Amino acid sequence: MKNYRNWYLNSVRNQISTLFFFLGAVVFGITFYLTHFYALNLLEKNIELDLNRETIRSGELIENILSGQAVLINQIEKKIRTVYQNNKKIDPSEITSLFNQPNALNQNRQILIIQNQNNKNIVEEGPSSKVNTKFIESISDEVKRKKTNLIKFDDSLASLWIAFPLLSDRNALVEYVVLMSVPLEDLTSMALQGYNNLDSFLFLKLGDQALLQSHQILPSIAWRTIEHHLSVPHPFNNIDLKISRNEYKNWTKQISQELFLPFLIIFIISLSTLIVLARLAGSFIAKPIEGLCDQLNQAEFQKFSIQKQLSERPDEIGNLQRALDSTMHKVNTNIQLLESNIAENEILLSTIFDVSPDCFIAISKNHVVKNVNQSFSRVSDIYPNDVMGKDIDHLNTIFKHKVDFDDPSQKFYSVKQESEFLNDESAVIKEGFFNLMKRENTNYVFSLKPPYGKTLVAQVRFTQNGDKIIFLHDVTNEKEFFAMRANFLSTAAHELRTPLSSILGYIDILNNKIKNNIFDNRLTIEVAEVIQRQSRYMAKLISDLLDLSRYDLAGKKNIHKVLVSLNDSIHLVIDQSDELDRSRLNLNLQVDLPNVFIDFESFKRVLLNLLDNAFKYSSQDSPVEVNTFLKIEDDVQFVAIEIVDYGIGISTIDQARLFNRFVRGSNVSKIKGTGLGLCIAQEIMNAHAGRINVQSELNQGTRMTLLFPLVVSAD
Repeated sequence: MKNYRNWYLNSVRNQISTLFFFLGAVVFGITFYLTHFYALNLLEKNIELDLNRETIRSGELIENILSGQAVLINQIEKKIRTVYQNNKKIDPSEITSLFNQPNALNQNRQILIIQNQNNKNIVEEGPSSKVNTKFIESISDEVKRKKTNLIKFDDSLASLWIAFPLLSDRNALVEYVVLMSVPLEDLTSMALQGYNNLDSFLFLKLGDQALLQSHQILPSIAWRTIEHHLSVPHPFNNIDLKISRNEYKNWTKQISQELFLPFLIIFIISLSTLIVLARLAGSFIAKPIEGLCDQLNQAEFQKFSIQKQLSERPDEIGNLQRALDSTMHKVNTNIQLLESNIAENEILLSTIFDVSPDCFIAISKNHVVKNVNQSFSRVSDIYPNDVMGKDIDHLNTIFKHKVDFDDPSQKFYSVKQESEFLNDESAVIKEGFFNLMKRENTNYVFSLKPPYGKTLVAQVRFTQNGDKIIFLHDVTNEKEFFAMRANFLSTAAHELRTPLSSILGYIDILNNKIKNNIFDNRLTIEVAEVIQRQSRYMAKLISDLLDLSRYDLAGKKNIHKVLVSLNDSIHLVIDQSDELDRSRLNLNLQVDLPNVFIDFESFKRVLLNLLDNAFKYSSQDSPVEVNTFLKIEDDVQFVAIEIVDYGIGISTIDQARLFNRFVRGSNVSKIKGTGLGLCIAQEIMNAHAGRINVQSELNQGTRMTLLFPLVVSAD
């Protein structure tokens, strides 16, 4: 069964042949059955019709015989009555002459005429040995008594007796009784002879008496039973007469047996022809499909084209082939377009992969490094050619030496997702650094040693085929921001708490003096000056914090620039300030400078802050210079303001973080300040699309430069 299934499924030819074979076999089987059934029914009907015809013919023969006998009896009765009426006496010779007419039943027939006066048989014809005296007397007495015709079977049921009275005219008495017998055996032998293969019955019923005469009785069950009722004339009209025949030969079985061999031969020939036709039909239908498959197997996919003779077929195969040709051309076009799109997407993804600031590491399910991008190389100094195609353990070995397990600053980094800090060196050595990253939706945080000095957050994604993708995101700036924010809050609280503590202390002193009625004008003035100075410092600190917050939130929105002369604005700022030591101030302003767009209040704040720092961080007798000039930097033309002092200067390390909030130089701890002035100055210059630069050396002085771009509009 399995082999046939494989044979059936492996070929369209076999499938079509099998389908045609089964359809043909079903049609032929139905035709064979209907033909056989119709033939048998037709033959059975013909045989039964012949049996009915023969039975009717036999019945007609019996009817004719009985009719003739009835005519003879009627003639005899009429003759006897005529003789009796004329002579009042029956002459036996005359009666005997009536029976000398030729008849098939004359041989065994009996006729008796009995005289009533002495019960003497005056006429007796036929074999007397067969006459039953008691039966004759009984039927004669019954006729005399009833004075009517009478028909009866004899005791042996071998003959049918017909009796009728002859009455006298004088007293209507029965003077003679005429009796005549009909031998049933002769009757049935004549009517039912010649049928050797069936039972023939003659049923006679007279009153309560019934007679069955049979030609032969066979022991088997009848195949068909044919019955025919006879109609007979007077005086037999009160007899119920029926012929019944049983056909024992099973003509259906015999005909079926005789037809089996011819039908079997026809079936085998037809089946063989059907198999050949099914194979031919399968070959005819499957051959073009097989040719089409051969073309598909032999031709290149992109160059596929159906042969002309196949596509010119007008039938469904031709339609299929033309549709397939059209579809293949569309598929080829779509494939080319898809390949082009895939190539473009690969280039695009490769470009995104390489230029992405995040690091990517692709690891196969077999723990082989499939790819790393350029960002990973920039962060770790490990290049793709060094690790791609190699086992992940090789990358783990190289990378673990770059991890700073003792860096506590990574704790400043906070995330919403579950985080795990990879600072356990023993676990890294045991399992491998990147092997520890096993869970999705988890941030793995770690730091790199100098000179890399980066803090990275890694996340893991697993593909459907089991590959692992590791994303490394640089959060160094975020970590520094968190650290700076913490430092900012601590410094702001400290800077506010110091003057506030001083104010509260001096207020307590005044309060105690007042309670004790001690009034000292000099002390009161000193306390008031301290409170005033500390209050101004707090007010300036709070103002700086508010300005810084304003620039963070609003940026350029708080700047309203107008086109002015920078030299005139410098003179105006100096004239409006009462705290500057003009004797130390040297102005070197270049004439005919182009006008620039500035917000005067913001400009005033920056300039006063830089001048205040220059005076504050230099000696009392050293000058402070203010210079203006044109300057080109990075191909952009600026109007520059330069503030130069010859004071304590700024170290190189401090210059790197000079514009951070609450950051002051390491050499100015004894000089009062908030550490917000330069941060605010930088925010203001950014809002003006300008720049602020610093050049300084310790104990040599500082040069601060403000650059305002030359633009044609306030935007």
